Amino acid sequence: MVLIGCVVIIGSIGGWIEELYAQSHRVEKDIRYAAYVEVFGGGLLFSLNADGHISTGYGLRIGGFYSEEAYWFFAQGLMLTNPDGNHHLEVGGGLGVMAFALNLDLLGSGGSSSGPPEPKVYFPLHLGYRFQQSDGGFLLRLGFTPLLMVKQTTNEWGILPWGGLSLGWSW
Repeated sequence: MVLIGCVVIIGSIGGWIEELYAQSHRVEKDIRYAAYVEVFGGGLLFSLNADGHISTGYGLRIGGFYSEEAYWFFAQGLMLTNPDGNHHLEVGGGLGVMAFALNLDLLGSGGSSSGPPEPKVYFPLHLGYRFQQSDGGFLLRLGFTPLLMVKQTTNEWGILPWGGLSLGWSW
């Protein structure tokens, strides 16, 4: 139910942003691709990411991290940005999978210290600032990225307040 509400809110915000900018701005060139490193954020601790705009103001993001102790993979399903200028409001959300081979307990989501890591699903959300020049170049992202996940101990939903910082390049 919470997820459906978040999808409806994100969709409403996206429609509002698109309508607002379509009425008063014409975009001459969209930045289509970006690659960046993110500390914290949707990848929890550290992740490598890529995103691309599929149309004006809408994009898809994918990222991940891997080590012997843990791995994360997430597909930030939808990313909404205002399409004009260098300074952007960014809203997004998606689906993530994480597994830990060490004892790490996020909101009682469970962690094991022996055996193969057991995958867990979570939903990273994003509301933040994005500096991206219209002709490409340096990229900076700073955002609030709460993580929605099921607590394994009580089988209830929990929210982990989180944030992230990204540095990269766009073209």
